[in-house]
Amino acid sequence: MDKKARERVEIAQDALAWEKAGALIVDSAPHKEPYVDFGSSDEERRTIRKNLWNQSNKQARDVVIGKCNVCVLGGLLLAKAVRFNAVTASDILERSVTKLLDHFTAEQLNEIEAAFEGRSYPALNKIWAGDLFINHYWQKAMPSRSQRFRAIMENIIRNEGTFVRDDIRPPTDD
Repeated sequence: MDKKARERVEIAQDALAWEKAGALIVDSAPHKEPYVDFGSSDEERRTIRKNLWNQSNKQARDVVIGKCNVCVLGGLLLAKAVRFNAVTASDILERSVTKLLDHFTAEQLNEIEAAFEGRSYPALNKIWAGDLFINHYWQKAMPSRSQRFRAIMENIIRNEGTFVRDDIRPPTDD
């Protein structure tokens, strides 16, 4: 396994562990763009966002965010932010999933997004890999978004850092 593959495994392991611990909450609604949100009330969200903007040039891992509601790419972005010192608070607020291109190819990110959402949204993600990626098999196999999130992370770990779209298995803890 090369260095980038090891990094992808570490990011997936972190995202999976945080989701299981309740620090990442997989959002129940589908989104057409990467999703990261904070807090459980409007007031708490405003306070956290203000705190992030006030510290926008700081590394995200140095800013207290608390529990986050995420989609699959948002979860990977937050895991990368803590594991590696290359994501600012501003990147988190702007949902800059292009930061994941340091570790994943555009094709991999679009395949991951398609497995989670049913299709990729490359123009919105600013990760254009040429074609739109469609994959409804994961949704049919696992209707629960949190189940798909865990299964995707386990897929990346099991396949040594590469997401394999045809390796559809329910997460081991379900």
